[in-house]
Amino acid sequence: MVIPGGINAATGETVHEHSLYVLEDGTSVYGTKAYWNGKYSNVQFNNGGAIVQLSISKISGNGDNSYPCTKQEAKEALDKVYNELQYNGICLDWKKGVPSRVDTFQNLTMDYPFSKYIPLFESLKPSRLTNRTLFISTYRYQNRSKQVELYDKREEMLKRGVPIPEDFPENCLRVEFRCMKGATSKKVYGVETVEELINKWDEFPVIFKKNINKTLFLNGLSNHSMKRTTERGMRAFALNRGRNAFSDCLKFEGAKVLLKKLKTAEIGINTIMIGFENDRKTATQKYNSMMKMVAQAPVISSDTDDYQILYKELYTKINAI
Repeated sequence: MVIPGGINAATGETVHEHSLYVLEDGTSVYGTKAYWNGKYSNVQFNNGGAIVQLSISKISGNGDNSYPCTKQEAKEALDKVYNELQYNGICLDWKKGVPSRVDTFQNLTMDYPFSKYIPLFESLKPSRLTNRTLFISTYRYQNRSKQVELYDKREEMLKRGVPIPEDFPENCLRVEFRCMKGATSKKVYGVETVEELINKWDEFPVIFKKNINKTLFLNGLSNHSMKRTTERGMRAFALNRGRNAFSDCLKFEGAKVLLKKLKTAEIGINTIMIGFENDRKTATQKYNSMMKMVAQAPVISSDTDDYQILYKELYTKINAI
């Protein structure tokens, strides 16, 4: 599909068009952009050349990116892309392509369900990744050039309707590291072409580990205190868990710990108001409802000790890759 340029109303001339690609007979096709979608990749043509978007793990996994793939499987996936492009008259050599966005991932088998780690994810201090987005089962740390995303892979597969293999772990934490720009990919991986990137495939775990450590674990395994992030933790629940926020918070924090952190009704109400557009009446009602649950709520965590255990588990499993 070719997107044509605009029309100059005064002269009737087409403007902002470029030569996008050349047909076999030598005819140039003009427009602002052009798109082609195939089974294995999507291609966008513009004034700067062609951008090929693809997922090696999905191609290797026949549409499912649940598992990482080997260097040989990556080469075979790229050969499928090349052959499909050639068959459709698109002559591009993937080996000479310049890497732009590059995503890598690892699956971690965790000791607990994803929800248990939410207070920990909320407390992490990612280096130079300041924007955090909490979805129901996803945490994303990002800036304009990098992203680190943590999410419940099994839940994501269920939502997409992907069959889950029998041996797939029950508590699977997907950790993804993304270089969002070509300059970032070049710096992180030290390569100029896609062929060079594939040749470094076996080094990816080390590069992945190094960058996750640099962004999420600035102090290694040194003391990681959750006390200073209490209010932000409550805000995350108030803003993202809806009417179940406070019962969920009780489950994750434990009643005694939550009471200790809120200290007074005033602190609790003021924190809850954040999630209800500063509606003090509603916040007060929610706080009072929460306090009624306290007597029956189980104690799950023991202040910072519980968080230290989760932090150590995450750090250790990432560094065991």
